[in-house]
Amino acid sequence: MAALIGTFGSYAEITRGYLQAKPWSVEKIAAKTELATKAAFISFKPDGKLSGTGGCNRFVGLYDYNPADSYLTIRNLGRTRKLCARKLMQQERQIMNALHAASALKELPGKRLVLIDKNGAELIWLK
Repeated sequence: MAALIGTFGSYAEITRGYLQAKPWSVEKIAAKTELATKAAFISFKPDGKLSGTGGCNRFVGLYDYNPADSYLTIRNLGRTRKLCARKLMQQERQIMNALHAASALKELPGKRLVLIDKNGAELIWLK
């Protein structure tokens, strides 16, 4: 992770308590500003579990987070399989792909977070 921080600048430390304080609403996915639904969210639990919804289906998984370097790993993701409108299914697929690719967190102004990949690309904006 040191290479990530060295390449993209150091991030303010995001504490575990801050990350786990609330369900984070998905604001944007990979620079797309219009979501199919505003109901998408992610919750990071103190026991290392995460849960949420892409707007139709629910998902669960496990995560590890190191506040010292903002390193994040998400694994063992599973989800329900309800059929939803096409745009909503596309949104959920993008969220799941982003969760699989996430490797760090960055805090943005306005009490927002962004999940980023190993190359520093911003994947999901949370508020």
